[in-house]
Amino acid sequence: DTAQTWYRYHPLFSQTLRILSREADPEGSTRLLRQACCWMQTNGYSSKAVTYALDSGDFECAAEIIESCALAAVTHFNLTDLVQWVNRLSPDMLEARPQLGIYVALAHFLMGQADKVEPRLRQIELELEKKSSSIQPGFDQDFIHWQIAALRAVLACLSEANEHTIGQLIRLRANPPPNDVYFVGSMTHILADAYVQTGQLENALVEYQRGMDFALQHNLTYEVAYSLTGHANVLKRQGRLTLLEQDYL
Repeated sequence: DTAQTWYRYHPLFSQTLRILSREADPEGSTRLLRQACCWMQTNGYSSKAVTYALDSGDFECAAEIIESCALAAVTHFNLTDLVQWVNRLSPDMLEARPQLGIYVALAHFLMGQADKVEPRLRQIELELEKKSSSIQPGFDQDFIHWQIAALRAVLACLSEANEHTIGQLIRLRANPPPNDVYFVGSMTHILADAYVQTGQLENALVEYQRGMDFALQHNLTYEVAYSLTGHANVLKRQGRLTLLEQDYL
């Protein structure tokens, strides 16, 4: 590269070397993959670390890294990567990590695969009810249940925006867990959209602004853009062109 720090073989040559390495010394190749995983993780390249961990067959390590970077994958819309990583894990590993299951359900939702969200949520609930000893320690069960309820409320409001579904979102958002850094913002944006659908434009403006404030507070770049666009569209619909210009500036 321009800093003379990174060097790279041509992809085809690099792939050939990896194949030859595995054939000549399978154990050595696995050892190198694990070393590469450690280096990538230490230096902040979590996505590459996951790939090396999976390729080395160290699925436990891969699961831990995926869980640590899953929210970042969601907020940066690396959704396909997240789903593909998780699909390489065993069901037991995923069942032991309810929070990771939540992020996978959220990824399916953001990818427009709503039909895959509810089955994932039911599976998480089933594992929590069983109180499986394989569930990883340190997770907040109340937070998990709140996130499940939030996702269901969002889906219901998207399916049909009415007084009941809007009220459901408002009640859940009123008592968020203190460690939430994403769901409240998403719920607020959906709530604003619901107000637009039901003709409550002033309420929509308030919620889009709240969504932008939350996204800015938590450095959610994409969410800022979504709420700002919604806010501008409502102003355009109202013919408030002076305020609309401020949004676009």
